[in-house]
Amino acid sequence: KVYGSTIFTKNTSTVTLNCSYQDEQWNLEWRRQVNGSKQLQLSQHTAIIKDLPKELYARLEVYVKDSSRYYYLIIHDATTADEGEYVCSDNNEKE
Repeated sequence: KVYGSTIFTKNTSTVTLNCSYQDEQWNLEWRRQVNGSKQLQLSQHTAIIKDLPKELYARLEVYVKDSSRYYYLIIHDATTADEGEYVCSDNNEKE
């Protein structure tokens, strides 16, 4: 189930993407969709490289705010090369 998604916006050096989760047992991850292919996969605890440029990996930060049940993906020093659709989904739920 997808809880939230966002499109990268230009003219911002730091981009913060967020999605919410509803259950206490959760396994959220972010995926970056570029031209129909998944180039980025991040779990809530560790970053998993999937065709991910090292320079982008070094600029990523994952932050979980348990009190408000939000899961943030932060991209530092963002550029137009980081554009794409970033989709947050919950792996615990099987369709």
